[in-house]
Amino acid sequence: MPISLCPDDLPAAESIRHETRSIQVQRDLELLSNSANYQQWIYGLIRPYLGSRILEIGSGIGNYTQYLLEHGEVWGTDCEDYYLARLKERFGSSLARIERLELGTWDPEQRSAVVAFQPDTIVCLNVLEHVEEDLEAVRMMTECLSPDGRLVLIVPAFNSLFATIDRNYGHCHRYNKARVRTICERTGSVLSNCRYFNMLGIFAWIWNYKLLRRGHLVAGQVHAFDRIVPMLARIERFAPPPAGLSLLVTITRRQADD
Repeated sequence: MPISLCPDDLPAAESIRHETRSIQVQRDLELLSNSANYQQWIYGLIRPYLGSRILEIGSGIGNYTQYLLEHGEVWGTDCEDYYLARLKERFGSSLARIERLELGTWDPEQRSAVVAFQPDTIVCLNVLEHVEEDLEAVRMMTECLSPDGRLVLIVPAFNSLFATIDRNYGHCHRYNKARVRTICERTGSVLSNCRYFNMLGIFAWIWNYKLLRRGHLVAGQVHAFDRIVPMLARIERFAPPPAGLSLLVTITRRQADD
């Protein structure tokens, strides 16, 4: 069964760990909300693939929701009450809907609602890695797309980089291109784009989270990195790196006559 990011009846010890993890993720998201250059970089990467009816899986505090709204109707979702409240506070009626939705555990009613929305884009940024049964999650999302729709993913790269901070965030996976291709083959979907980005981030990650085993983002380093992002983004635009801290993936539905 898929893991649950917001379980209702966890044992006490696990519930405490979940609450602690949620608070840390909230703090790190708030920290990243001030990283304007990094947000612009991510938005620039996904912008060519955005349509006008967008379902965002795991909107969090809305760091990227604000950019998606420039493209049309957006359905913001999350499975945590804190994030749903923040979305309502920040965007209110600007969003087509704000709903509790947990990737990997959609019931038939939720799935029908997603299909009825007819999303031409499902955006899932740094969420898939939380789901143990990630293959089924991808299958579910692609099946809910409109016929010409796209699933846009950003996921952390390379299992060898899995660290304490991944466990603190509730990650089950990190990915490489081969794993993404396998997921597409097994779900009957079409991989249209798969590229690494943020190569420089690998070195900072190894130092902070593999060697020093830190369990959270470091504010000073986040701010310093944000200052060099414009230069890094330009370099990688003209010279795509062979590896990176993250993967940008776009997937489409396989058409009946393919």
